[in-house]
Amino acid sequence: MYKLTLNKFWTFFELYIVDEFNNIEIENDVNDLFENYENIFSRFKENSELSLVNKESRGDLSPLFLSLFKKNIELNQITNWYFNPFIDVESIWYSNKDINIKKNKLDNISFEENYILSWNKLILKDNTKIDFWWSGKWYFVDYVSKYLIEKWFKNYFINFWWDIFISWKKDLYKKWRVWIENPFLRGEKIWYIDLENNSISSSWNYLRAWEIDWDKFHHIINPKNNSNENEIKMVTIISDKTYFSDSIATAVFNMWINNAMSFLNEKNIDWLIIWDNAKAYFSKWFIKKYNFSKDY
Repeated sequence: MYKLTLNKFWTFFELYIVDEFNNIEIENDVNDLFENYENIFSRFKENSELSLVNKESRGDLSPLFLSLFKKNIELNQITNWYFNPFIDVESIWYSNKDINIKKNKLDNISFEENYILSWNKLILKDNTKIDFWWSGKWYFVDYVSKYLIEKWFKNYFINFWWDIFISWKKDLYKKWRVWIENPFLRGEKIWYIDLENNSISSSWNYLRAWEIDWDKFHHIINPKNNSNENEIKMVTIISDKTYFSDSIATAVFNMWINNAMSFLNEKNIDWLIIWDNAKAYFSKWFIKKYNFSKDY
């Protein structure tokens, strides 16, 4: 088995390839993918495509930027604005690695009110800024997966800060076993599930959390009210694309629990939710479909 571990985007990236291969410079290629991706989507690089679009309020979008932008339109619409990349995170939350939370009031901003898109030409209205912090980093997993498929790899495992994508066509009787952490006790493995051709992502409020001036904050901002108050302790989403599973998990985390479960069931999404009172809820067939258990 081939294994690659990299430190990228202030976190870790792991790639496992089960298929046999020869003379393919995987590490160099993946590093090139990271560099290209950062040149497009980084808001910390002054000359990235994203930074230039935000600076000029317009731009001719590259195919990858246009693809992610359209996916964000879809996510904004299906989540009723709970997914909103038109939040200027840098003016509210942090800049570079420094925590700088500002209690600015956010508005319910829809895509239609803030941009004009014609083919690949984008115009932003009223000094609107785009920030792909909700989906951009995790879309990279799908970007790498596309590269691996083009290289004819069929069996691999990608882990990008616990957003996981698995491609498994090697053995129909074996699957990857993934563990789920206890959101009330870090490091404790409380459940296991079996995955074969899936993405799994979780959102929670017990990591990347701070206390400033006696107020508690965490890294997921509710775009409806600029709040960090949540009924949900952790939500896990399983789908076929990482950008989708992570974005939906983040959006759902900000909903009231009854609304969250209704939304996920209506959209036929596989989910696990742990409420703040430690109760766990699952989508229909979740336990049977993924061999959900407490035993390894």
